[in-house]
Amino acid sequence: TACAEVSLWTKFCEVDLVNSVNQLLMIEKTKPVHSSCDDSCDLLLSKSLSNVCRFEEHMKEFVRVHNIGKIRHETNQRTVEHRFAENNSMTLADLIILPCIHIIFRMVDFMDLKKSFPFVLKWY
Repeated sequence: TACAEVSLWTKFCEVDLVNSVNQLLMIEKTKPVHSSCDDSCDLLLSKSLSNVCRFEEHMKEFVRVHNIGKIRHETNQRTVEHRFAENNSMTLADLIILPCIHIIFRMVDFMDLKKSFPFVLKWY
């Protein structure tokens, strides 16, 4: 977690999102089949969805990389949109975030999320 102490983004990817999904999976593993979610499960699901909200906000922002001018020139675009979590190329962040988002989407009705997280769904 040394890297996570330096960057909020790294902490989000490596700690916050992963921990909330791990907690969700632990609750799912211990609850009986076909039982409804209790208060602790609802709280963890809410925490996980708030992390999806954080990722949605991140994906709405402009891409920030040191060579943005070169990328704009090569793609002939005025603005560069996120194709991946950090910029226009896949990074380790995408590989960490993807399974977490997949698990959250599996645990929540996917159709309910379409309107709330359009940028995350486009990335997904």
